[in-house]
Amino acid sequence: MDDTDKTPTYRCSICERLYDPEFDYMCKLQYAVTRCDEVKSEFIQKGICNYHFWRMADISAPADIVAMAAMLIALFDALLHAKAELDKDVSPDGYNIGINDGLAAGQTILHLHVHLIPRYKGDVPDPRGGIRWIFPDKAVYWKD
Repeated sequence: MDDTDKTPTYRCSICERLYDPEFDYMCKLQYAVTRCDEVKSEFIQKGICNYHFWRMADISAPADIVAMAAMLIALFDALLHAKAELDKDVSPDGYNIGINDGLAAGQTILHLHVHLIPRYKGDVPDPRGGIRWIFPDKAVYWKD
């Protein structure tokens, strides 16, 4: 399967869980939910689109532009709810927000979702550049 194939040839685990009453979500909105994943004792939130879209391009030109806007707004509204919970529960100093959009970008769950990653002072030696460190030779763009 490549990034141009928009028809999943598998059962989407996210779609299956969205309607499972046991699915552990923090916030459920009309178009999006949030859930918490514990990774190495850090809490990462995911804003998950309630409808199956593999990647951003799948919702970039829908017949109803209002529906597209509502889904994108809902994803970020869900992240704001998640941020409020994380602020209360783990008091991070900042956040990284990211989308792995497509196989080349590292997307492994083929259902549109947004990562909200809490960050803390001192969790890396120098946080400047943030996600630019995926290209280490281009990460440092500032002058000391």
